[in-house]
Amino acid sequence: MIGQKFYDKLSAKQDKKTEVKRSVMSDMRHLATLFSHFQLQMQAADTQNVEFVHMYDRKNFMQLEAAIRQYSIQ
Repeated sequence: MIGQKFYDKLSAKQDKKTEVKRSVMSDMRHLATLFSHFQLQMQAADTQNVEFVHMYDRKNFMQLEAAIRQYSIQ
């Protein structure tokens, strides 16, 4: 669903199809990497079975913030 929103936003710009595809793929890779950092933060907080939607839950904001900081350092 998130990837579709990225694609819809970028395809409205009427750019070349390959540029739009690459941009969406890049955005999705960034999200996937952020999620992997988020999973590590959640495991440190003794939380199991972490799913992507948990990143958008307010109660996990501190872990998301730490994951963003960790991802930004790299």
